[in-house]
Amino acid sequence: MDACQPDIDTFCKGLEYTGEVMGCLTEWTKPTDLTEKCAATLPKKAEAPKKREKTPEEIEKAKKRRRIREKAAKMAKEQHPQNPKNKGKKSPENPYEKEKKSNAARKNGDRRGEKGEEVPINRKKGKRRKKDSEL
Repeated sequence: MDACQPDIDTFCKGLEYTGEVMGCLTEWTKPTDLTEKCAATLPKKAEAPKKREKTPEEIEKAKKRRRIREKAAKMAKEQHPQNPKNKGKKSPENPYEKEKKSNAARKNGDRRGEKGEEVPINRKKGKRRKKDSEL
């Protein structure tokens, strides 16, 4: 480090007693600003690894996946309830939603049957009473 002492005094003043002197000389200071003697003693930067070249099959596969993702995103955006085109429209029905509503309604004491008719429930025995038409 004796070769770099003038550069340390110029560019990295106050860092002599910390572990950041090498970082100051190699990372924070431009190599053109350092003296030739100091630049020769410093370790060279390692080159970044090169990216692997993709085969044409990989490129086509990636394009196909990207098209599928974009198509799905477009469909989701079109069907979203906050889309201005969908104002006033019902969202597509979820086949499981009806079952959830009817189970929740039964738990809350709703006395409607599958077709919307009122069905009295015998609370003491926990059984449904037959309608007048079924008697």
